[in-house]
Amino acid sequence: MEKLPAKTVERLSEYRRTLINCMNNGKEYIYSHELAQLHHKTAAQVRRDIMLMGRKK
Repeated sequence: MEKLPAKTVERLSEYRRTLINCMNNGKEYIYSHELAQLHHKTAAQVRRDIMLMGRKK
């Protein structure tokens, strides 16, 4: 498996903290555009970052 870029790992860590917080507040679902808005990113960036976790070489 190829290493993820450091910036991607950073963003994924931020997303994870946000998702845990949302879950603890009773939220069961979140859309990429909602997560993007919370992190001042685009929904496409969020989806790309998440997609990279499953990439194998």
